[in-house]
Amino acid sequence: MSIIEKVIPFEDYRVLVELGNGNAIILNFETKLNTVRFNCIENKDIFRKVYTDGYSILWNGGKLRVSIGEMMEILQDTRSLFKVV
Repeated sequence: MSIIEKVIPFEDYRVLVELGNGNAIILNFETKLNTVRFNCIENKDIFRKVYTDGYSILWNGGKLRVSIGEMMEILQDTRSLFKVV
């Protein structure tokens, strides 16, 4: 059973992550766009193509991978937190 069931991108660089336990989180990646690692998702076409392998969210053919652990770290950064559902 996968931990991440579904990811849905929003226009404002936020991603809804639906988890296998029924919970969902919305992560804000806007504050990360000016970093070397995340600059590829500044391209909205790439950002919209977010997907999951069940354990990470991925972009750009898997070149950019954000694990569950890293998502939890992002949630701790209040600049990146949008909403926990």
